[in-house]
Amino acid sequence: MKKLLSVIIALIMLVCPLTAFAADGYQNNDVRHVSIHDPSIVKSQDGAYYSVGSHLVMGKSKDLVNWDDMGFSLDGKNYLTTADKSWKDTLKVPLEWCLRYQKARPEEFNESNYQYNCWANDIIYNEAMGKYCLYGSCSVWGKTSSAIWLCVSDNIEGPYEYVDTLIESGITSKARFDKARAEDNNEELLRQKDEIYALDWNYSNIPDLINKGKLDQLTAGKIDNTKFIGLPGYKWVTYDGFYNFWMGGYPNCIDPTAFTDKNGEMWLVYGSYSGGCYLQKLDKKTGLVDYSYMQEKINNGKASGNDDIYYGTQLSKTNDGTEGTGEGPFIVYDSVSGYYYFFLTYGGLAGDGGYNIREYRSKAPDGPYLDKAGNSALDTVNSGLKLDGNYKFSCQPTALLSGGHSSCLVDSDGSIYQAYHTRFVSDGGNGHQMRVHKMLRTADGWAVLMPFEYQGEKDLKAVTKAEVIGKYEFIDSNNMTQHKAAWDSPWSDIVLPTQSISLNADGTITGAKDYSCSATSTNTGSKAVSGTWSLINNTAYCNIRLGSVTYTCVFCYQKDESKSGKTVLTFSGAGSDNSTVWGVQGERYKMPATKVTVKATKLTKLLRGKRAFTAKWKKVSAVSGYQLQYSTSKKFTKKATKTKKLRKTKLTVRKLKKKKKYYIRVRAYKKVNGKTYYSKWSKAKAIKTK
Repeated sequence: MKKLLSVIIALIMLVCPLTAFAADGYQNNDVRHVSIHDPSIVKSQDGAYYSVGSHLVMGKSKDLVNWDDMGFSLDGKNYLTTADKSWKDTLKVPLEWCLRYQKARPEEFNESNYQYNCWANDIIYNEAMGKYCLYGSCSVWGKTSSAIWLCVSDNIEGPYEYVDTLIESGITSKARFDKARAEDNNEELLRQKDEIYALDWNYSNIPDLINKGKLDQLTAGKIDNTKFIGLPGYKWVTYDGFYNFWMGGYPNCIDPTAFTDKNGEMWLVYGSYSGGCYLQKLDKKTGLVDYSYMQEKINNGKASGNDDIYYGTQLSKTNDGTEGTGEGPFIVYDSVSGYYYFFLTYGGLAGDGGYNIREYRSKAPDGPYLDKAGNSALDTVNSGLKLDGNYKFSCQPTALLSGGHSSCLVDSDGSIYQAYHTRFVSDGGNGHQMRVHKMLRTADGWAVLMPFEYQGEKDLKAVTKAEVIGKYEFIDSNNMTQHKAAWDSPWSDIVLPTQSISLNADGTITGAKDYSCSATSTNTGSKAVSGTWSLINNTAYCNIRLGSVTYTCVFCYQKDESKSGKTVLTFSGAGSDNSTVWGVQGERYKMPATKVTVKATKLTKLLRGKRAFTAKWKKVSAVSGYQLQYSTSKKFTKKATKTKKLRKTKLTVRKLKKKKKYYIRVRAYKKVNGKTYYSKWSKAKAIKTK
């Protein structure tokens, strides 16, 4: 019953145009939000930021903070609409594939309820074409009869012109259906005959690709009474002619996003539920699929069981470990870390469905993609570094729910941002809002999501121990996808516990708890857990250990989400168990008084030279270095004195005045917790240059 209600609610939210929404007036510090479902952010050639998503919505921003709503309704003017053509006319070809399925099921669909869904659009600027490429999908809700298409425009705001349909899913084979029915004498299959015939492969774009020489018929799949094969052993359809969409099989062709690799080549990642997510190489001159790339892999014997000439390379698999979910794929290359980051969303999109963003990474655009714990996205386990969950800090007026279907922007200055839609407990999880959060790289190269939405904060180069020690609100995302057990279960069941912990001056962490949890509860019990923390010298990086889990963390000053927008120190960390931790400093402790004594040194030798002298002094153990001063003034007045800082115990100073008396002295120093402590000066000695 719970699943049925979730689907009904989610369907209403998806097919009904919504206005810009902020739950219960949750407008953080005058930040202007827009309601974009499945947002994909992109930076235009003129430097403005845009976001597009499902239902042909578009938003625009100058700073990634304040957004302008540029239209939401499918029935009104949008970037696929012209004066003489509606968006349905523009997308007539891919929509026809979806309508074929619906017309074959009159008991479920008729002209009054035909679905014209347009989901999860994405824009990328194609330099080779000199145009903006808009990739999107048409689909029937809850089915795999879907199609991915390409439209192009000279202007990011459109209008866009249809180019072609790239990939279709839900493909069937009436030849295999007829053979199976004949062999099994199974008249029950007759009930599904129209559905099978409607999406027979002959109605897909595959015959056209074969006629154009884009695909080789034998490689693409010879259709006869016994075979329908993409690669040996991999079948697009089942024995009785249905599309093979089961977990680990072939994809639902929705949620396409394009990216450019470090060499300027273009790729398309897509997919949702069913088989998982796939990747196809694109021809950057046309924006369409480059089948020669996969054909060459096949010809050279380099294709694996995860490769398919039509669907591409499988990057992830849905499985029981991920609760049969995984959608909204997005890949971006980060030149700073050298990684391709692969983001997926697990869980259900409704407020109680537990949407959460997962991260994998790879050194190659086509994978393999691994998570923090070392799992592949293709492993049939619960995997992926979990970046968020259902949560609430004290400065937030309501809990945030089901944050997911994200996109990622690496800006021209190297800053990373994540955009996703989220819901709120205050309105029952029904509405949604796009949020942009800054991401920071950890010392080991994972991109972690910062706790609060982006409000212009900058990266920190370093923090001191004195800044860090204090009390923190602390949230551990755990590594599970968590949803309500029933529609009327309390929201508190699936909101992550907020703890109060202390990062102490002695490097310990106190107050932390380890919460046990399940798929339907974030708190089935807890126990105290000890911890430690340590800064990486002269950086904003920190290593934290809580129990058996280690986290690589990074600090940042952010404005919180209270009405006053208080600036606080926050941290985010990637865990060895694929969880993410967030900390928000509420109270800064005073550093305990540190008594540091630095032993003095003394000059042991002075040698004069021509316009020069050489000084030697006694080594002092456990110090950071030495300061040497030389002066023409016995009192070492500022104007007459020069200072040298060095680690060794010998120094030669040249280019001095001839036959001039100089006074020399030296002292040792030690750095402790970012502060420098000095010994007394040695007794000054004088020397006259030659």
